[in-house]
Amino acid sequence: MMKFSTFVKTAAITLSLSSASAVMAGPIASDFSLTDTLNFRSVTHNGVAPASRGLSGDFQTVGGRRSTNGVLLNSFGIDDFMTWDHDIRDNGYNSSLHKIDSATLNITFMDDEGEVCIPFLGCRSTGRDDLLGEQAIVDLLGFSGTMGFFEVDTGSYDFNLLPLALADLADGVLDFIQVASDDILALPSDFYVQGASLDVGYSLRAGDVIDPVTGTVPEPGSLALMALGLLGLGSLKQRKARI
Repeated sequence: MMKFSTFVKTAAITLSLSSASAVMAGPIASDFSLTDTLNFRSVTHNGVAPASRGLSGDFQTVGGRRSTNGVLLNSFGIDDFMTWDHDIRDNGYNSSLHKIDSATLNITFMDDEGEVCIPFLGCRSTGRDDLLGEQAIVDLLGFSGTMGFFEVDTGSYDFNLLPLALADLADGVLDFIQVASDDILALPSDFYVQGASLDVGYSLRAGDVIDPVTGTVPEPGSLALMALGLLGLGSLKQRKARI
């Protein structure tokens, strides 16, 4: 039979572990990462199914037309633009358990070299490389800020979202990303937006320890109650032994 002194020591250790959970969370908590990807082409590309377009879909476009190259944005006449969201809640991120450590937005463009596109008339080959600059505007309207104006060449562009993303991504949704075409010296810009991905690094909040059985985060108060329960059991056994 366990002695009362042993019960006291066990309970004391348990209580001390509960109060030290914040300290222990450092080495126990692991860093996690995820990538949320959208494909704006009209065919499957790199194994990623095309994003759906519409009020209930992944993205919206105003003026832009989707093809196998992606969504064509053209600033001839009225600027075309498109918007979309990234939702990482279905990728393992839980806002009640995790905090964002890093976030990078990647957008893939295609410059339509050798081709000119005019609304209602379609696209035709120029027989030469596109010598004019193609300018895009990237806005993160959830941040009420512009990531910048830049000339588009075929390839991928990375945008570091910190520290802005710490607040906007806390709920697991990066909403209302916008890309628009923009005139350069009254000359139209036209290019394709082929895809986008959001790379996120996150970790457990400070003080959180994952229960290996339930997979949840027990509160320190629960551990403290368990310690007090052990003390109570030990006290009852000691009193019975004296009677």
